[in-house]
Amino acid sequence: MWIASNQKKGYMVVTAHYIDDSWILQSKILRFMYVPCPHNAKTISNALMGCLMDWNVDRKLSTLTVDNCTTDDAAIPIMKDKLFSSGLIVSYWTATAKRNEKFMETTRQLHIQSTKVLALDMPVRWNATYVMLSTALIYKSIFARLKQRESGYKTLPLDDDWVKARDLCDKLFLFYQVTEMFSGFKYPTANLLFPKVCEIRMTIIDWLSSSNENVRAMV
Repeated sequence: MWIASNQKKGYMVVTAHYIDDSWILQSKILRFMYVPCPHNAKTISNALMGCLMDWNVDRKLSTLTVDNCTTDDAAIPIMKDKLFSSGLIVSYWTATAKRNEKFMETTRQLHIQSTKVLALDMPVRWNATYVMLSTALIYKSIFARLKQRESGYKTLPLDDDWVKARDLCDKLFLFYQVTEMFSGFKYPTANLLFPKVCEIRMTIIDWLSSSNENVRAMV
């Protein structure tokens, strides 16, 4: 980020670096944007997070590099909080067979009566995020126990994060129900489309006044 001397306005350029399907390193400018005052850590992180969400890459981020200044350094912890997702929790324990075995072993030790398997969300499926969150909430105590045993596990959510996840999960239940209903093949679904889409629309409008900022951002 820099300040234009002739305008006294702040600007930021967000560049994405990624490897394409042909294993060629690509660099693309996602946005050249004006950043309003005050140019503090909160304002910068909000502008950056908005850009990432607009491009739907907030859940695909591997590393984040910023300029060498104190304000950008202060924005990093805020970005970490904003980028928190249950996907970070789940992906760690599904990354290898050994970690998955340790997770299931701890589940048996704590007598968790559930056979659901941890799953990551999929952007192309309406119900995938709900399935991921609802399953993670079942195993909430497992994640806390494993944090004490696994030194490499550093993404344990705070209590407030679990509250937000529960609220988000409750909101997404409607999408889960509609997706399951539309996926049926033993009954007609065309007559269900319009009323359910209307229900989703009215529900989303209600979410605009939600006290959960993650829900409002999702809308």
